[in-house]
Amino acid sequence: MLINATRYTEPGGEIELKVFAGSQWDNSEAVFVVKDNGRGIAADLMSSIFGMFIQGGDKRNISGAGLGVGLALARSIAELHRGRLKGSSAGVGKGSEFTMYIPLAPFTTTAPDVKATQTVQAGKLNILVVDDNEDAASLLASFLESVGHQSVTASNGNDALALFDRHHPDLVLLDIGMPGMNGYELARRIRQHPYGKATKLVAVTGWGKDEDRYRSKEAGIDVHLVKPVENEEILALVDTAGLAANR
Repeated sequence: MLINATRYTEPGGEIELKVFAGSQWDNSEAVFVVKDNGRGIAADLMSSIFGMFIQGGDKRNISGAGLGVGLALARSIAELHRGRLKGSSAGVGKGSEFTMYIPLAPFTTTAPDVKATQTVQAGKLNILVVDDNEDAASLLASFLESVGHQSVTASNGNDALALFDRHHPDLVLLDIGMPGMNGYELARRIRQHPYGKATKLVAVTGWGKDEDRYRSKEAGIDVHLVKPVENEEILALVDTAGLAANR
Protein backbone atom coordinates (compact mmCIF):
# COMPACT_ATOMS: atom_id res chain seq x y z
CA MET A 1 0.00 0.00 0.00
CA LEU A 2 2.84 2.39 0.84
CA ILE A 3 4.76 1.49 -2.32
CA ASN A 4 1.64 2.11 -4.38
CA ALA A 5 1.20 5.53 -2.72
CA THR A 6 4.81 6.54 -3.45
CA ARG A 7 4.48 5.56 -7.11
CA TYR A 8 1.46 7.78 -7.64
CA THR A 9 2.51 10.76 -5.51
CA GLU A 10 4.77 13.47 -6.92
CA PRO A 11 8.05 14.37 -5.16
CA GLY A 12 7.21 16.74 -2.33
CA GLY A 13 3.75 15.26 -1.89
CA GLU A 14 2.40 13.88 1.37
CA ILE A 15 1.66 10.30 2.41
CA GLU A 16 -0.05 9.63 5.73
CA LEU A 17 -0.02 6.27 7.53
CA LYS A 18 -2.39 5.59 10.42
CA VAL A 19 -2.58 2.34 12.41
CA PHE A 20 -5.06 1.78 15.18
CA ALA A 21 -7.36 -0.78 16.78
CA GLY A 22 -11.02 -0.39 15.94
CA SER A 23 -14.24 -2.34 16.25
CA GLN A 24 -16.90 -3.11 13.69
CA TRP A 25 -19.78 -5.61 13.86
CA ASP A 26 -18.54 -6.62 17.33
CA ASN A 27 -15.26 -7.92 15.89
CA SER A 28 -12.11 -6.20 17.08
CA GLU A 29 -9.92 -5.18 14.16
CA ALA A 30 -6.56 -3.64 13.40
CA VAL A 31 -6.97 -0.83 10.88
CA PHE A 32 -4.24 0.40 8.52
CA VAL A 33 -4.87 3.59 6.53
CA VAL A 34 -2.58 4.88 3.77
CA LYS A 35 -3.62 8.28 2.41
CA ASP A 36 -1.82 10.39 -0.19
CA ASN A 37 -2.38 13.64 -2.09
CA GLY A 38 -1.07 12.24 -5.35
CA ARG A 39 -2.53 11.55 -8.78
CA GLY A 40 -5.72 9.95 -7.54
CA ILE A 41 -7.93 7.49 -9.41
CA ALA A 42 -10.58 8.15 -12.04
CA ALA A 43 -14.12 7.21 -11.01
CA ASP A 44 -14.47 4.68 -13.83
CA LEU A 45 -11.42 2.76 -12.56
CA MET A 46 -12.45 2.45 -8.91
CA SER A 47 -14.57 -0.67 -9.49
CA SER A 48 -11.60 -2.56 -11.02
CA ILE A 49 -8.61 -1.10 -9.18
CA PHE A 50 -7.99 -4.34 -7.23
CA GLY A 51 -7.76 -6.46 -10.39
CA MET A 52 -4.47 -7.94 -11.58
CA PHE A 53 -2.45 -5.65 -13.88
CA ILE A 54 -4.74 -2.64 -13.34
CA GLN A 55 -2.92 0.72 -13.11
CA GLY A 56 -4.55 3.90 -11.85
CA GLY A 57 -4.07 7.24 -13.54
CA ASP A 58 -2.64 7.84 -16.98
CA LYS A 59 0.20 5.35 -17.51
CA ARG A 60 1.73 7.43 -20.29
CA ASN A 61 2.59 10.23 -17.86
CA ILE A 62 3.74 8.14 -14.92
CA SER A 63 7.45 7.52 -14.61
CA GLY A 64 8.17 4.33 -12.69
CA ALA A 65 4.52 3.25 -12.58
CA GLY A 66 3.95 -0.21 -11.18
CA LEU A 67 2.69 -3.31 -12.96
CA GLY A 68 -0.79 -3.18 -11.47
CA VAL A 69 -0.25 -6.20 -9.22
CA GLY A 70 0.41 -4.56 -5.83
CA LEU A 71 -3.17 -3.74 -4.83
CA ALA A 72 -4.46 -7.15 -5.94
CA LEU A 73 -1.74 -8.80 -3.87
CA ALA A 74 -2.46 -6.55 -0.87
CA ARG A 75 -6.15 -7.39 -1.00
CA SER A 76 -5.42 -11.12 -1.24
CA ILE A 77 -3.13 -10.92 1.79
CA ALA A 78 -5.87 -9.11 3.72
CA GLU A 79 -8.42 -11.77 2.75
CA LEU A 80 -6.06 -14.55 3.82
CA HIS A 81 -6.21 -12.99 7.29
CA ARG A 82 -10.02 -12.83 7.04
CA GLY A 83 -9.77 -9.10 6.51
CA ARG A 84 -10.54 -6.74 3.66
CA LEU A 85 -9.07 -3.82 1.76
CA LYS A 86 -11.05 -0.80 0.59
CA GLY A 87 -10.04 2.14 -1.58
CA SER A 88 -11.41 5.58 -2.33
CA SER A 89 -10.45 8.66 -4.32
CA ALA A 90 -12.11 11.99 -5.03
CA GLY A 91 -10.83 11.73 -8.61
CA VAL A 92 -7.78 12.35 -10.77
CA GLY A 93 -5.36 14.75 -9.10
CA LYS A 94 -7.11 14.53 -5.72
CA GLY A 95 -5.20 11.74 -4.00
CA SER A 96 -6.22 8.28 -2.80
CA GLU A 97 -6.95 6.50 0.45
CA PHE A 98 -6.68 2.76 1.10
CA THR A 99 -7.81 1.11 4.31
CA MET A 100 -7.01 -2.45 5.37
CA TYR A 101 -8.97 -4.14 8.15
CA ILE A 102 -7.48 -7.21 9.84
CA PRO A 103 -9.30 -9.06 12.67
CA LEU A 104 -7.34 -9.10 15.91
CA ALA A 105 -6.70 -12.63 17.12
CA PRO A 106 -8.27 -13.35 20.53
CA PHE A 107 -5.99 -14.60 23.25
CA THR A 108 -6.22 -18.38 23.41
CA THR A 109 -4.27 -21.37 24.64
CA THR A 110 -5.98 -23.76 22.23
CA ALA A 111 -3.64 -25.83 20.08
CA PRO A 112 -3.53 -25.03 16.35
CA ASP A 113 -5.96 -26.85 14.08
CA VAL A 114 -3.57 -29.51 12.79
CA LYS A 115 -6.15 -31.04 10.44
CA ALA A 116 -6.72 -27.70 8.70
CA THR A 117 -2.98 -27.19 8.29
CA GLN A 118 -2.60 -30.62 6.74
CA THR A 119 -5.44 -29.90 4.32
CA VAL A 120 -3.69 -26.77 3.04
CA GLN A 121 -0.46 -28.68 2.56
CA ALA A 122 -2.25 -31.50 0.72
CA GLY A 123 -3.71 -28.99 -1.76
CA LYS A 124 -0.37 -27.34 -2.54
CA LEU A 125 0.40 -27.16 -6.26
CA ASN A 126 3.59 -26.77 -8.22
CA ILE A 127 3.04 -23.83 -10.57
CA LEU A 128 5.23 -22.51 -13.38
CA VAL A 129 4.82 -18.83 -14.32
CA VAL A 130 6.25 -17.83 -17.70
CA ASP A 131 6.48 -14.17 -18.77
CA ASP A 132 9.24 -12.19 -20.46
CA ASN A 133 8.38 -9.36 -18.04
CA GLU A 134 10.35 -10.76 -15.11
CA ASP A 135 8.83 -8.36 -12.57
CA ALA A 136 5.30 -9.39 -13.55
CA ALA A 137 6.23 -13.08 -13.32
CA SER A 138 7.84 -12.63 -9.89
CA LEU A 139 4.87 -10.71 -8.50
CA LEU A 140 2.37 -13.30 -9.77
CA ALA A 141 4.54 -16.07 -8.30
CA SER A 142 4.62 -14.23 -4.96
CA PHE A 143 0.84 -13.95 -5.02
CA LEU A 144 0.51 -17.71 -5.61
CA GLU A 145 2.97 -18.48 -2.82
CA SER A 146 1.03 -16.20 -0.48
CA VAL A 147 -1.98 -18.52 -0.84
CA GLY A 148 0.03 -21.67 -0.11
CA HIS A 149 1.42 -22.93 -3.42
CA GLN A 150 4.93 -23.49 -4.75
CA SER A 151 5.98 -21.57 -7.84
CA VAL A 152 8.93 -21.07 -10.15
CA THR A 153 9.33 -18.48 -12.91
CA ALA A 154 10.87 -18.36 -16.37
CA SER A 155 11.28 -15.42 -18.74
CA ASN A 156 11.55 -17.38 -21.99
CA GLY A 157 10.39 -20.61 -23.59
CA ASN A 158 13.67 -22.54 -23.33
CA ASP A 159 14.04 -21.87 -19.61
CA ALA A 160 10.38 -22.76 -19.13
CA LEU A 161 10.86 -26.15 -20.78
CA ALA A 162 13.90 -26.87 -18.61
CA LEU A 163 11.94 -25.99 -15.47
CA PHE A 164 8.97 -28.04 -16.65
CA ASP A 165 11.20 -31.08 -17.13
CA ARG A 166 12.68 -30.59 -13.65
CA HIS A 167 9.56 -29.75 -11.61
CA HIS A 168 6.64 -31.36 -13.51
CA PRO A 169 4.26 -28.53 -12.54
CA ASP A 170 0.53 -29.10 -12.11
CA LEU A 171 -0.28 -25.71 -13.65
CA VAL A 172 1.50 -23.42 -16.11
CA LEU A 173 0.54 -19.74 -16.42
CA LEU A 174 2.13 -18.47 -19.60
CA ASP A 175 2.33 -15.27 -21.59
CA ILE A 176 1.84 -15.51 -25.35
CA GLY A 177 3.75 -12.54 -26.78
CA MET A 178 7.29 -13.54 -25.83
CA PRO A 179 10.34 -13.07 -28.08
CA GLY A 180 11.85 -16.20 -29.54
CA MET A 181 9.61 -19.10 -28.59
CA ASN A 182 6.15 -17.62 -28.06
CA GLY A 183 3.48 -19.03 -25.77
CA TYR A 184 1.80 -21.08 -28.49
CA GLU A 185 4.98 -22.95 -29.35
CA LEU A 186 5.79 -23.41 -25.68
CA ALA A 187 2.36 -24.95 -25.10
CA ARG A 188 2.86 -27.38 -28.01
CA ARG A 189 6.25 -28.41 -26.65
CA ILE A 190 4.82 -28.97 -23.18
CA ARG A 191 2.01 -31.12 -24.59
CA GLN A 192 4.65 -33.30 -26.27
CA HIS A 193 6.42 -33.86 -22.94
CA PRO A 194 5.67 -37.18 -21.19
CA TYR A 195 4.29 -35.26 -18.19
CA GLY A 196 2.64 -32.53 -20.24
CA LYS A 197 -0.65 -34.12 -21.23
CA ALA A 198 -2.24 -33.81 -17.76
CA THR A 199 -0.85 -30.34 -16.95
CA LYS A 200 -3.32 -27.45 -16.99
CA LEU A 201 -2.13 -24.69 -19.30
CA VAL A 202 -3.49 -21.16 -18.88
CA ALA A 203 -2.60 -18.22 -21.11
CA VAL A 204 -2.36 -14.89 -19.26
CA THR A 205 -1.82 -12.44 -22.07
CA GLY A 206 -2.66 -9.09 -23.58
CA TRP A 207 -3.71 -10.82 -26.82
CA GLY A 208 -7.50 -11.09 -26.79
CA LYS A 209 -8.75 -11.39 -30.38
CA ASP A 210 -10.82 -14.37 -31.53
CA GLU A 211 -7.86 -15.50 -33.62
CA ASP A 212 -5.63 -15.45 -30.52
CA ARG A 213 -8.09 -17.59 -28.58
CA TYR A 214 -8.39 -20.03 -31.48
CA ARG A 215 -4.61 -20.37 -31.72
CA SER A 216 -4.44 -21.00 -27.95
CA LYS A 217 -6.94 -23.84 -28.23
CA GLU A 218 -5.09 -25.24 -31.24
CA ALA A 219 -1.81 -25.19 -29.27
CA GLY A 220 -3.33 -27.16 -26.38
CA ILE A 221 -3.94 -24.30 -23.97
CA ASP A 222 -6.91 -25.01 -21.70
CA VAL A 223 -7.90 -21.45 -20.73
CA HIS A 224 -7.16 -18.09 -22.39
CA LEU A 225 -7.25 -15.08 -20.02
CA VAL A 226 -6.78 -11.51 -21.24
CA LYS A 227 -5.03 -8.96 -19.02
CA PRO A 228 -6.04 -7.35 -16.76
CA VAL A 229 -7.02 -10.50 -14.88
CA GLU A 230 -8.89 -10.52 -11.56
CA ASN A 231 -7.07 -12.47 -8.87
CA GLU A 232 -10.31 -14.39 -8.24
CA GLU A 233 -10.01 -15.81 -11.77
CA ILE A 234 -6.46 -16.96 -11.07
CA LEU A 235 -7.48 -18.57 -7.77
CA ALA A 236 -10.45 -20.32 -9.40
CA LEU A 237 -8.17 -21.85 -12.01
CA VAL A 238 -5.68 -22.87 -9.34
CA ASP A 239 -8.48 -24.59 -7.43
CA THR A 240 -9.58 -26.42 -10.59
CA ALA A 241 -6.03 -27.57 -11.28
CA GLY A 242 -5.76 -28.72 -7.65
CA LEU A 243 -8.85 -30.91 -7.97
CA ALA A 244 -7.48 -32.50 -11.14
CA ALA A 245 -4.05 -33.10 -9.58
CA ASN A 246 -5.56 -34.84 -6.54
CA ARG A 247 -7.70 -37.30 -8.53
